[in-house]
Amino acid sequence: MKYSVELQPAAWDRLFWFLILFFILAAGIFFFSILIGLIRKVHAMRVARMNELKNKVGLKKGTESIETLKQMAFAKLKSIENEQKEGRMKPREACIGISAVVREFLAKAGGLNVDCQTLSEIRRWNRPEVAEFVEEIYGAEFSPSSVKETEKYFKDAERLVMIWR
Repeated sequence: MKYSVELQPAAWDRLFWFLILFFILAAGIFFFSILIGLIRKVHAMRVARMNELKNKVGLKKGTESIETLKQMAFAKLKSIENEQKEGRMKPREACIGISAVVREFLAKAGGLNVDCQTLSEIRRWNRPEVAEFVEEIYGAEFSPSSVKETEKYFKDAERLVMIWR
């Protein structure tokens, strides 16, 4: 009986590497889709928390005088400050609440839509106090801040509401 040793065709080598590449791509797509799902879930939770905080500190709708709106804003800011001092609200959540109160006050008192404007657009309003406040509070809304920093934001928010005409 004769034995012969033949080389395997080159196609087998290509097929093997093609299958390896295919499985690596399939695994990558699978893990990427899981990652996208987790990112969406975390984003949805953050959006829900932001909406919850905005609803918690939001002002009532209606057409009130500027003085009434100022008093309501001061009351909401004081409420947030008390909750934060009592430990029921983290400093970052307090900053989100401060921002929500001021933004809603500006929307009602001045007709300014601060939620949908970029900082450069806000600067074009020729209201530097609003631009400064938005610039300072924006970073605090997305970073862990200390209680001492939030005290400054409360004072700045109260000052902005007080001087508004």
